[in-house]
Amino acid sequence: MEEKKPDKDRFFADTEELIESYIKDRLLLLRLDASEKGAKLAAHFVTGALLCLIGLFILLFLSIMAGYYFTELTGSPFWGFAIISGAYILIFLLVLIIRKRYFHPFLINFVIRILFDRNNEEEHGATATSESVLPR
Repeated sequence: MEEKKPDKDRFFADTEELIESYIKDRLLLLRLDASEKGAKLAAHFVTGALLCLIGLFILLFLSIMAGYYFTELTGSPFWGFAIISGAYILIFLLVLIIRKRYFHPFLINFVIRILFDRNNEEEHGATATSESVLPR
């Protein structure tokens, strides 16, 4: 009977080592997955910021052009640029009114799509619940 006891002790020791190794590997996988998703989110943010900056410069120069155009039409620089400013005030108020209905859900869904990337889940085996959360 003494010969079987070391086998049992070794079995439990091996099982404990396997469980510890599994937990460490799982935590490493979670950290890698989180860092990948964070990097994707940061890349989208930087790309979006760069596009917004370029768009801002385009809008600035188009606004100056439009201001001078309306100056020619009205004969007054004040009224020419006031028309452009009024248009921007109207756009600002419109965005302020509809931001919660259209912009917030879009941004929330965009971040969720990045965090729960379906391509990454399909490579690692998606579950039924992850597929039902984000329909295509």
